[in-house]
This record gives sequence, C-alpha cells and structure tokens, in this order.
Amino acid sequence: MDQVLRILNAPYPLEEDPKARLIVNLLISILVVATLSLLKPFGLESLPFQMAKQIPIFLGYGAISFFLLLMADYLIKPAFPVFYDGQFWTVKKNIIWMIFLVVFVSTGILFYSNAIGFIGVSGRSLLKFQSTVLAYASLPVLLFTLINWWLRLKRNVALADKINKDLHKPLVRKGTDYPLIFSSEFESDTLRIYPDQFLFAESADNFTDIVYTENGILKRFLIQATIDRFIETNSSEYVTRVNRSYLANLYKVESVNGNAQGYRLVFSDSEQTVPVSKQTSKVVHALLAKMHGSSV
Repeated sequence: MDQVLRILNAPYPLEEDPKARLIVNLLISILVVATLSLLKPFGLESLPFQMAKQIPIFLGYGAISFFLLLMADYLIKPAFPVFYDGQFWTVKKNIIWMIFLVVFVSTGILFYSNAIGFIGVSGRSLLKFQSTVLAYASLPVLLFTLINWWLRLKRNVALADKINKDLHKPLVRKGTDYPLIFSSEFESDTLRIYPDQFLFAESADNFTDIVYTENGILKRFLIQATIDRFIETNSSEYVTRVNRSYLANLYKVESVNGNAQGYRLVFSDSEQTVPVSKQTSKVVHALLAKMHGSSV
C-alpha cells in the first residue's frame, strides 16, 4: 500500500506550453470523431444519409470536444491555480484530471446528440451513460498515466545520472568577478552580490526572492521586480533562466535529481531544489557539461 501511495504522489509532468496543449486537444478531438464514426453509438448507426452527408454530424462531435477541451484549459485550470501548479502536479492529480476530462467531454457529446435528435437525456440516462463511460475509460486512463510516468522517470533518472558524472569532474572555467545587481523596478531596493554568493532566484507575480549566501549563511532578499529585469541587467553565461519562475547560478549546482517532470538542481547551501523546465533542459545540460569539460 505504501508503494502505491508513493507512486500516486510522485511528480508527474503537466504540459504548460499553450501550443503543445492546443495540438493535444486537436488530436483528442480527431480521435473522438474517428471513434464515434467507427462505433456509431447514440443511434448513429441508423443514419439514413450517405457518408458525405454524415460528415458534418461527426465533425460537430469533434468541434464540441475541441471547444470543451479549450474551456477546460483556459477557464477551469486558471480558476484553480493552486491545484494546477505544475511544480506540484502528481500522478494522482493527473488521473483525476483525465477522468474529469473524459466525463466533461462525454457529457457535452451526450447533450450534442440530444440537440440533434439522436438520444433523449434524463437524470437516469445521464447517470447510466456516465457510469458506462467511467467503466470503460478508467483503466485506459490509469494505464496511460502510469506507463507515461514510468517512461519519463526512467529517461530523466538516466539523464540526471549522466549530468552528475559531469559534475564530479573539476571545473574548467571559472565565473566572472563582476557583481550581480538585482534592483527593483523603481530602483528603491538594490542587492549587489558576487556570482559566488548567488544561488538562485524564485519569481512569483511581480516579486522575486533572491537566495544567496554571505559568510556561509543562507540569506533571502525579496524584491519587487521580475526575473526578466534581472536577465536584462546581468550578463553572466552561467547565471541563466532554468524555468519560467527560476534563475539559477549553475556554478553553485552540487548535483541534480531526476523525476518524471525532468530534473532538479541541488545546491549545497540550500535544502530547496530548483526545477529545470523541458524548454531549458538541453541548454542547462549543455552549460553544465561545458563547465566541467564534457560534451552532451
């Protein structure tokens, strides 16, 4: 039981790229059209029209599915930002979300079928329909999530092991001695530290938490500014954006941990780890390898 709970609470990748989500929604809608045209439920098998005249009906199923998936992405997810935080997305949350999507889309399909006159809808028929949908969809959803989690975990742990081998090699290039300057948008607050002190910066809304060391003591400095501002004012190759919300000093990385979401940077002076996004993973890997005289 402990093993099952561990897997259910394990990190799972949440797709946050709008373009990728749009493509996935389109593919799911096409799959809905293909499935309905083959199985023909809701009385669709008795359509008196020729195939050419049936096409608009099936395209309507695809359109309603695509619309509901967009609604889930752009209305429902933003309404619950704490639940849909990619850093804390888990296997369990993904299973719940996918089952919700199946129920949400299938309900829309049922009411669309009712609107075009193929099936009547009542409380009892809706309950029976959703029970059938859940019975058929739950196992595929569970298997897809677990297989995807295992494959991504295996790949990212292997990548983390490779990076850690590079990190054990001595540095072949040192960082500059030029100070890093973090100033607020109105320059009312300014933090000036050397690269050897800086660990990482975490941004939330219009504030950024600067994490650094001073005389061996871990310190934090909260400033009203975005990470974009710091990137513009500091030109250090190895102080780089590793995630939408994080800026990290790669010279201070001690090791990395891999999970299904990717890999996270570990710093010797802090218990907090920093996630590396899918978009920056290759760049960060290449920079870490370059710093230690290795090739990707």
